Amino acid sequence: RMYDVRQAKRLFGFIGSGEVVARITGAFSVPLLLGLMGVENLLLLSATALAGCGVMLTLVMRLPAPAEADAAGEAKGPKEKADRKGLVRRVLSDRYLRLIVLVAFLAILGKYFVDFAFLGAMKGRYADTERLATFFGLFSGVSQTLSLLTRTFVSGRLLNRYGIRLGVLVLPATHMVCTVGIVLVGLFSPESAVVFWLVIANQGIYKTLKHPIDNPTFKVLYQPLKKEQRLATQIAVETIVNPVGLGVAGAVMLIFSAVLPYDPVHFSWALLLTFGIWFYVARQAGREYGVALVRALENRIEDIPFVFDDDEGLAVIERT
Repeated sequence: RMYDVRQAKRLFGFIGSGEVVARITGAFSVPLLLGLMGVENLLLLSATALAGCGVMLTLVMRLPAPAEADAAGEAKGPKEKADRKGLVRRVLSDRYLRLIVLVAFLAILGKYFVDFAFLGAMKGRYADTERLATFFGLFSGVSQTLSLLTRTFVSGRLLNRYGIRLGVLVLPATHMVCTVGIVLVGLFSPESAVVFWLVIANQGIYKTLKHPIDNPTFKVLYQPLKKEQRLATQIAVETIVNPVGLGVAGAVMLIFSAVLPYDPVHFSWALLLTFGIWFYVARQAGREYGVALVRALENRIEDIPFVFDDDEGLAVIERT
């Protein structure tokens, strides 16, 4: 709510870098810690870190909120809480909001399907717990290092130069290419080690591109909305769409584990279908984003009426 569209494109990818640094540190420390305390005792470190997170959150919540965000919370919060019954109806009544919801839903499916394939590949290859934990640690460290580099050097430049229409397609398109590779190799040599490494690569793609590019792009999709629409849509995505998406993903994964014998190549067809629909919907959302942004700028700049026949205002538009 605090950033305009330009600031959001430039900063959303960078703001979360602290999280990635922590992931890199934690992942690369796993192989060293295993020799000292074993797998089970890593849970103690996890609990300690979670407690530290609670302390930091308490300190952050004591800080004064920005005036605009605080005023918005006072003005909109009680009204939104009192009107939860009409939340879904309001969101689904607008084409652009429906597309945002669908992108969020398909992204949830993609995340858990990629995780499922990755864990299935690990289960089939590593039987020893410590070797498995070591691989997880090294894999996470490498992928999060790539994620940090992408955040720092690629995300802002990519979104500023090529815009949201491309940014929203990067993750599903890259997943599609990798998954097509799995299917093609599987048709001729399903037992090949190449299939295993392509499944691992698919997870690496998610870890590398999701937070630096896909998440910031998705957040920018909210920016053309009026503040009350923005809050309502975010609530709908977080409290309704994400749990429903997780439930659907769980049902599909249950079919491929309990009903059908799991096969990475067969499951890749489900992945390919998901990524194909995700790509199509994201493309539509990118187009509608431009329409929504123009519609918003016709009437307001950050909810402030704007006069388009003013010389100073026109000069600002021409420069930007």
